[in-house]
Amino acid sequence: MKETRRIVFVAAALVLLGLLLVLLRTWATAERSLVPEKNTKATFEETGSSSGGRFFRAVDMRRLPAEAQKTVTLLLLLPIGILATAFFRNIIGVQTFGTTLPSLLALGFAYADPRAGLVILAVLISAVLALRALLARLRLLMVPRLGLTMTLALALLAPAIAAMGQFGMKVNAADILPAIFVCALVAERVLVGMEDEGFRYAMRVLAGTLFISLLCLPAMKWEAVGRAVLRYPEIHFGTAGLLILIGRYPGYRLSELWRFRSLAENSPSEAQK
Repeated sequence: MKETRRIVFVAAALVLLGLLLVLLRTWATAERSLVPEKNTKATFEETGSSSGGRFFRAVDMRRLPAEAQKTVTLLLLLPIGILATAFFRNIIGVQTFGTTLPSLLALGFAYADPRAGLVILAVLISAVLALRALLARLRLLMVPRLGLTMTLALALLAPAIAAMGQFGMKVNAADILPAIFVCALVAERVLVGMEDEGFRYAMRVLAGTLFISLLCLPAMKWEAVGRAVLRYPEIHFGTAGLLILIGRYPGYRLSELWRFRSLAENSPSEAQK
């Protein structure tokens, strides 16, 4: 009980620290305004004189170029996806391939046209399933077999990418490469899961990974959330506090309650009734 109170205290302290830093940043930068220079570029007018104001202005990521802001924003959105994954894995009981992979998959889809991302993933998974069955007769060692399967699957992806351009999907390298890398990683994890635990296990975990990725995708593409985490990255102290609370959750997962519902129905107390 004492340890539980300590954990709750640490989590609450992190949440309050994040809130305090957000308030301090808001107060320290309240006097700052955007003014146009003669060369038509917008710069921050540093009117504050306090050291706190100068510090928060120095680490303000809105000073970065537009492309750098986009990259940093997506990086700061990843912990939100990690928090969602932890919640669904530890509280709900949804199985996924790792903790960060659902967020990375959503990130890859956010970069590219989501339709193109789904096509890439579908092509890679289908190719992996077909090639695994064909290569099973060669009786290769596991690592070369995995490498050969992924090599051929990626080679088969090339004509699919060429075909996507004919259907109006984004296929430029800057947008589609992150989706290809993440989808290839997912396909490899599916292949390893089938080798270790079987086809049904791999498909169940893939479904859980895709489910959480699709839940995270709106947050990755929601501009208001992106602007908030870019302006106030301190909110991730609160994210860390919530992760601590989820990590100390001692109860049953909701999926386990559904799975073992028949035992509760046939318990001795129910039988006596």
